[in-house]
Amino acid sequence: VMSALLSRIEKGEIRHLYAYAPDRLSRNEQTSGLIRYTLFKHNVRLYTQGGETDFSNSQDKLMFGILSQFASYENEVRTGRLRRGRLETVRVGNWHGGTTPFGYKVVQKKLVLDPDTSEWVRKVYRWYADGLSIDQIRIALIANNVRTSRGKINWSYNSIRILLDNQMYDGRRTYEDKVVGEVVSVDCPRIVEPVVSKI
Repeated sequence: VMSALLSRIEKGEIRHLYAYAPDRLSRNEQTSGLIRYTLFKHNVRLYTQGGETDFSNSQDKLMFGILSQFASYENEVRTGRLRRGRLETVRVGNWHGGTTPFGYKVVQKKLVLDPDTSEWVRKVYRWYADGLSIDQIRIALIANNVRTSRGKINWSYNSIRILLDNQMYDGRRTYEDKVVGEVVSVDCPRIVEPVVSKI
């Protein structure tokens, strides 16, 4: 949406831009600088609840830049807080969110075995141990109308490969936040033992 808006400004279609506040336009320094330059270059006036910003006015440009810096800082602080909160969520044994792994369901924030899908996980591992190829396993799941975690009927080759190499099924899940630089490992319900594929 922002790209389309800037494109229309470049074409001269927009001369007045209305936003609730400067930080609603951008929450990072790079994008804010691009927006500020584009508005200045095409003589577009910005209107927010705080008033009007004229980018041909040095003081207005300075104030917009300062407010954008504060917005960027607040966003980084908020993001860091969310990341640390997610790590703590995992640390106390709760599910951190996102798509629930096939074979499990979330009950009161905890991962528990899903009786139906966890049995299919065991079958997949048995089939693989018996020598079935990933393609044969994929076809078997589709033929049995087994749906993926996202509710899709079509299993991809890669989704089967990931399932066979998922260490969670052996009762231990690991969550890594590369930005924070921390790894949390906790117990979870075991479905198969041990996970031996390493495809």
